[in-house]
Amino acid sequence: MRNINIGILAHVDAGKTSLTERLLFETGIISEIGSVDKGNTQTDSMEMERQRGITIQSAVVSFTVNNMKVNLIDTPGHPEFISEVERALRVLDGVILVISSVEGIQTQTRVLMKTLAKLKIPTIFFINKIDRVGARYESLLTEIHDKLTPHALAMGFVYNIGTSAAHMELFTENNQKFMEGLANRLADNNERFLERYLYSAEDLAPVDFESEFLEQFKQAQLYPVLFGSAITGEGIPHLITAIQNCHSSVHYENTSFTRGKVFKIERGKNDEKIAYVRVFSGEIKIRESLSYYRMNQTGEIIKFTNKVTGLKHFFSGKTTDGTIAASGDIVKIMGLTDCQVGDDIGVPSNETTETLFSPPSLVTTIKASDENETIHLFRALKKLAEQDPFIHIKQNPLQRELSIHLYGEIQKEVIRDQLKKDAQIDIEFLATQPIYIEKPIFTGEAVERMGDKGNPFYSTVGFRIDPNPRSTGIEYHLEVELGSLPLSFHKAIEETVYETLKQGLYGWEVRDLIVTLTDTAYASPVSTASDFRKLTPLVLMRALAQATTQIYEPIHRFELEVPANYLSRILFKLTQASSTYQDPIQNGQVFMIYGMIPIKNIQSFKNQLPGWTQGEGVLLSEFYGYQPFDGEVPSCTRYDHNPLNRKEYLLHVLNSV
Repeated sequence: MRNINIGILAHVDAGKTSLTERLLFETGIISEIGSVDKGNTQTDSMEMERQRGITIQSAVVSFTVNNMKVNLIDTPGHPEFISEVERALRVLDGVILVISSVEGIQTQTRVLMKTLAKLKIPTIFFINKIDRVGARYESLLTEIHDKLTPHALAMGFVYNIGTSAAHMELFTENNQKFMEGLANRLADNNERFLERYLYSAEDLAPVDFESEFLEQFKQAQLYPVLFGSAITGEGIPHLITAIQNCHSSVHYENTSFTRGKVFKIERGKNDEKIAYVRVFSGEIKIRESLSYYRMNQTGEIIKFTNKVTGLKHFFSGKTTDGTIAASGDIVKIMGLTDCQVGDDIGVPSNETTETLFSPPSLVTTIKASDENETIHLFRALKKLAEQDPFIHIKQNPLQRELSIHLYGEIQKEVIRDQLKKDAQIDIEFLATQPIYIEKPIFTGEAVERMGDKGNPFYSTVGFRIDPNPRSTGIEYHLEVELGSLPLSFHKAIEETVYETLKQGLYGWEVRDLIVTLTDTAYASPVSTASDFRKLTPLVLMRALAQATTQIYEPIHRFELEVPANYLSRILFKLTQASSTYQDPIQNGQVFMIYGMIPIKNIQSFKNQLPGWTQGEGVLLSEFYGYQPFDGEVPSCTRYDHNPLNRKEYLLHVLNSV
């Protein structure tokens, strides 16, 4: 039996989870369709998901179609849980991108489509809710063409759209207009097909069109568009057939070595770590010793090995015990006690680890209501970070505070609920603020030599810091001979450089700089790696202080549609929100405004826009990057014993407090 791994992606409220329920019902996995509103769906298994009616964590469920097993991954649609989508995309063979025929293309839809195109993941568009009042056909296809891709092709027509009798009929080879449109789409991507179509069209049989269609779909050059309703079931059989036909040619590696990816981690009843793994090649067997790898912040590949103590397959809506996982499988594996999301199974991957979506742009302090629970809170948050590494926990042992990175307010409430349910800890959040970054302005240098007054360590370290116009994060260079120090000392220095630069002069992460190690010395046999780890922050921060830094704030790029009679008021409000924008473009009775707005102001602006425009203003925004911050410099609480204050720092690292 062949396996295919499909993800369902969508903007919030497009009907993604309802579509999953309908697919399970149509394929005989469930006898009754669950409801998101009633909280009884198969994939929204968390209590919070049922209560809130949204998907928070990715869920895997399987069904079988004509001897093809489909592992379906239902992913969150809310942008605050985009990290779950990112992990799923790393392991998929194809995607169903769900779009509401009423709400149309949303910001989240565009973000998802950009990523799917970048990764070249074969994608079927499913236009949901054709039975709803306000559903669209022609105008929505135009919107898809203009805002998502010009290579989308409707595979059928919808009759009685916007009514309970709405239904789709597939185009056939007898529909001349459809065949001409198909030929044009295929010819856009293949000059040889264009040549055949122009000069010998009579020799092209339907099978030639089908073969070229499937090949271009597999290469993510063509996107079939289907219509239907997850509620009424209309169009679902066509979608199931498309899944089967379009993905029938998926090729799996059949090599002798094992290769896989950990894309999700959960905890079992006895707090056992359970890894969700996609197997790309080879086999994983129960009771075997399995190696897995990850790259640390300095680029070094770290290897771990554990014994596989349990293995579960997804089958017909349930999980079943197994003894072996083969290429193409998605399985749960027990026993990988050190694994993390993103680990490579079997062999290190040479794939890019570049983040697909924007990272969280907010940070908040989190405290246990009972201060005695602080250590338990930290442990509970570490477990949450296993499931979502993007929350990025920071610990400040001096103030007994913890901070986490977030996408938004809903995520805060979900974390509060999870900690209450899983760890029985009540928490409170302090003020939330944007995550700023620092970049060096000038060149700075510093050195401390072994034996100098005030240097208590048996080590010499010197650094030069330069701005990096390439904006490639942190580059680490050597101006000293690699053999000038034992390798373990070099490693200690480099690791400490990356760790220290997580907090700059104002406490924010430092980016886009070149750090060059200019001086080193040690005294054998008294010098230790610890000497270099402790001295490095002092010297590095002196060099950074000499270079000085500029604060940058996160910004969103926005598109704003405003009726003409509200234009002047909205332009005034945009100026008040410190946004920059281009001249408004008139389109009939509305104006389109394109620009940038600081992330600290975007939520307030979104909340107030309906009142300013009588509900007629439409704002789409997405994270764009950073811009220089103009104003009173915001600081971040330090958790690194403050190497900017020499006396305070030495008191801590020398254990003299």
